[in-house]
Amino acid sequence: MQILAVIGKRNFCALRMLKELTTQINNETKKIPNMNILVGTKHDFAIEVGNYKKDKETGKLRFWINNQDFGDFKRSDKLSYAVRSLKDITDKYSSLYDDSFDSKTNREIFELALVLDAEIGSLTDEDYEQMDKYERFSFNLGSQFDDVSHVVYVKDGQCFFSMVNEYRSFCC
Repeated sequence: MQILAVIGKRNFCALRMLKELTTQINNETKKIPNMNILVGTKHDFAIEVGNYKKDKETGKLRFWINNQDFGDFKRSDKLSYAVRSLKDITDKYSSLYDDSFDSKTNREIFELALVLDAEIGSLTDEDYEQMDKYERFSFNLGSQFDDVSHVVYVKDGQCFFSMVNEYRSFCC
């Protein structure tokens, strides 16, 4: 089941804060052992970082949307992947709008952007064209998010962050 967060002005700041958070952690002289840092609110939208290792610039990362966690918090990876992607989201905000979304529901946008109706091995040339057109709505967040499908887009002046855990099911 799809989980959706509408990231308004207040919550969209959480995306920018991850970059500041990693800068702050990098300035520390030693690893932060067994300490999680949460930016935002779990019931709305939040980013959580844990077990950051300065020498390797790795840590655990997950997002919280509507009290549901997304990302494998058992797996460490370089945080630079997520930081770069979240920076791209804030920098390219206006390019995350597509007029083909205007008449579609959030679920339809999610399925359209990820070509969810096509099965592996049965993709057509049109499917590949669609994937090329909509690839800008999906970002590399790091290996902690390998099992999470996500789409980030702008509609009606608001940024939507839509995610599905592929191996867990949640109700909206």
